[in-house]
Amino acid sequence: MDDRARVFVVCTDESGRYDTAVQRALDRADAEGACVILYDVEAAGSPFSNPRPNEWAGEGEREQYDRPLDPVALEKLGRHGLALQVQRARERGIDAYGWLPDKAGGDALAAYAAQEHADLVLIPQDLDDPGITEYFEHEHPGVQVERV
Repeated sequence: MDDRARVFVVCTDESGRYDTAVQRALDRADAEGACVILYDVEAAGSPFSNPRPNEWAGEGEREQYDRPLDPVALEKLGRHGLALQVQRARERGIDAYGWLPDKAGGDALAAYAAQEHADLVLIPQDLDDPGITEYFEHEHPGVQVERV
């Protein structure tokens, strides 16, 4: 039997439009004792910016933000809304973090979920990318994906 906690990647943003879906996902994570990574689908920067420090950042800064982020790290990066979502999940007793992807789209989400060894990716029903699950089917078939 594997003693590793289940990992759920949950798609969100800071606008609040996915709050209902996120709450359903957190309810499930709480019931199953899963670790949650709240993945901000709107965070990806432009070709000229990045939501996290990049290779031109100060010494050690990039490495500090290259793993799932706690509320303090998210606040330091100016992501108050996502920091609050993570903090609220933690107040429920859920081991929760946030993530700010460098790139937008289903391919980046699928690659990140695989990198974090996610057991389940929960995507809001009203997320505007209807083909988002195709990336998992073709590139990362071991990761389960569900709409919430």
